[in-house]
Amino acid sequence: MLGKGNMNEIQRQLEMWRQQKEKRIVYQDKLDLSREVEVFFSFRSKSNARKAMSDLSGNGFSVALAFRSLRYEVTGSKNMALTDEAVVALITASVVLAKAHSGTFDGFAGPVANDV
Repeated sequence: MLGKGNMNEIQRQLEMWRQQKEKRIVYQDKLDLSREVEVFFSFRSKSNARKAMSDLSGNGFSVALAFRSLRYEVTGSKNMALTDEAVVALITASVVLAKAHSGTFDGFAGPVANDV
Protein backbone atom coordinates (compact mmCIF):
# COMPACT_ATOMS: atom_id res chain seq x y z
CA MET A 1 0.00 0.00 0.00
CA LEU A 2 1.22 3.48 -0.85
CA GLY A 3 0.99 5.73 2.20
CA LYS A 4 2.22 9.32 2.32
CA GLY A 5 5.69 8.29 3.52
CA ASN A 6 6.01 5.83 0.65
CA MET A 7 4.88 8.44 -1.87
CA ASN A 8 7.47 10.92 -0.54
CA GLU A 9 10.22 8.31 -0.83
CA ILE A 10 9.09 7.33 -4.31
CA GLN A 11 9.16 10.98 -5.38
CA ARG A 12 12.65 11.41 -3.88
CA GLN A 13 13.93 8.31 -5.69
CA LEU A 14 12.32 9.42 -8.97
CA GLU A 15 14.03 12.80 -8.71
CA MET A 16 17.37 11.03 -8.20
CA TRP A 17 16.56 8.90 -11.28
CA ARG A 18 15.81 12.03 -13.33
CA GLN A 19 19.24 13.40 -12.45
CA GLN A 20 20.96 10.07 -13.15
CA LYS A 21 19.11 9.71 -16.45
CA GLU A 22 20.42 13.09 -17.62
CA LYS A 23 23.99 11.88 -17.01
CA ARG A 24 23.29 8.57 -18.73
CA ILE A 25 22.05 10.41 -21.82
CA VAL A 26 25.34 12.35 -21.95
CA TYR A 27 27.16 8.97 -21.89
CA GLN A 28 24.86 7.74 -24.71
CA ASP A 29 23.31 5.03 -22.54
CA LYS A 30 20.80 3.00 -24.52
CA LEU A 31 18.25 2.81 -21.74
CA ASP A 32 16.13 0.24 -23.55
CA LEU A 33 18.99 -2.30 -23.52
CA SER A 34 18.95 -4.91 -20.76
CA ARG A 35 21.77 -4.85 -18.23
CA GLU A 36 22.35 -6.13 -14.68
CA VAL A 37 20.64 -3.74 -12.28
CA GLU A 38 21.20 -3.94 -8.53
CA VAL A 39 18.81 -2.76 -5.82
CA PHE A 40 19.98 -2.00 -2.30
CA PHE A 41 18.12 -2.26 1.01
CA SER A 42 19.01 -2.06 4.70
CA PHE A 43 17.27 -3.64 7.69
CA ARG A 44 17.84 -3.71 11.43
CA SER A 45 16.39 -7.20 11.73
CA LYS A 46 17.91 -10.25 10.09
CA SER A 47 14.51 -11.91 9.87
CA ASN A 48 13.05 -8.88 8.04
CA ALA A 49 16.03 -8.89 5.70
CA ARG A 50 15.43 -12.57 4.94
CA LYS A 51 11.72 -11.94 4.28
CA ALA A 52 12.65 -9.17 1.84
CA MET A 53 15.15 -11.51 0.18
CA SER A 54 12.40 -14.08 -0.27
CA ASP A 55 10.15 -11.48 -1.91
CA LEU A 56 12.97 -10.32 -4.19
CA SER A 57 13.77 -13.90 -5.20
CA GLY A 58 10.10 -14.43 -6.01
CA ASN A 59 10.33 -11.47 -8.37
CA GLY A 60 13.28 -12.89 -10.29
CA PHE A 61 16.16 -11.22 -8.42
CA SER A 62 19.36 -12.93 -7.35
CA VAL A 63 19.93 -11.88 -3.74
CA ALA A 64 22.77 -11.46 -1.26
CA LEU A 65 22.91 -10.56 2.44
CA ALA A 66 25.70 -8.81 4.33
CA PHE A 67 25.99 -7.40 7.86
CA ARG A 68 27.67 -3.98 8.08
CA SER A 69 27.49 -1.10 10.52
CA LEU A 70 24.81 -2.74 12.67
CA ARG A 71 22.53 -3.23 9.66
CA TYR A 72 21.66 -6.12 7.40
CA GLU A 73 22.21 -5.08 3.81
CA VAL A 74 20.30 -6.87 1.08
CA THR A 75 21.33 -6.61 -2.55
CA GLY A 76 19.18 -7.90 -5.37
CA SER A 77 20.28 -8.12 -9.00
CA LYS A 78 18.31 -8.68 -12.16
CA ASN A 79 18.75 -8.08 -15.88
CA MET A 80 16.45 -5.31 -17.04
CA ALA A 81 16.28 -2.19 -19.18
CA LEU A 82 16.23 1.26 -17.59
CA THR A 83 13.27 2.70 -19.45
CA ASP A 84 11.19 5.20 -17.48
CA GLU A 85 8.38 2.66 -17.18
CA ALA A 86 10.72 -0.03 -15.83
CA VAL A 87 12.44 2.36 -13.39
CA VAL A 88 9.15 3.72 -12.01
CA ALA A 89 7.97 0.14 -11.44
CA LEU A 90 11.30 -0.84 -9.86
CA ILE A 91 11.37 2.14 -7.50
CA THR A 92 7.72 1.76 -6.50
CA ALA A 93 8.02 -1.97 -5.81
CA SER A 94 11.30 -1.48 -3.93
CA VAL A 95 9.93 1.25 -1.65
CA VAL A 96 6.84 -0.84 -0.89
CA LEU A 97 8.95 -3.95 -0.22
CA ALA A 98 11.27 -2.07 2.14
CA LYS A 99 8.35 -0.57 4.07
CA ALA A 100 6.58 -3.95 4.28
CA HIS A 101 9.62 -5.39 6.06
CA SER A 102 10.53 -2.35 8.20
CA GLY A 103 13.55 -1.54 6.09
CA THR A 104 14.93 1.16 3.85
CA PHE A 105 15.30 1.20 0.08
CA ASP A 106 18.76 2.65 -0.49
CA GLY A 107 18.60 2.95 -4.28
CA PHE A 108 19.63 1.08 -7.39
CA ALA A 109 22.51 1.01 -9.85
CA GLY A 110 23.33 -0.38 -13.24
CA PRO A 111 26.10 0.10 -15.78
CA VAL A 112 25.83 2.31 -18.83
CA ALA A 113 24.86 0.19 -21.83
CA ASN A 114 25.82 1.38 -25.29
CA ASP A 115 27.25 0.02 -28.51
CA VAL A 116 30.68 1.63 -28.07
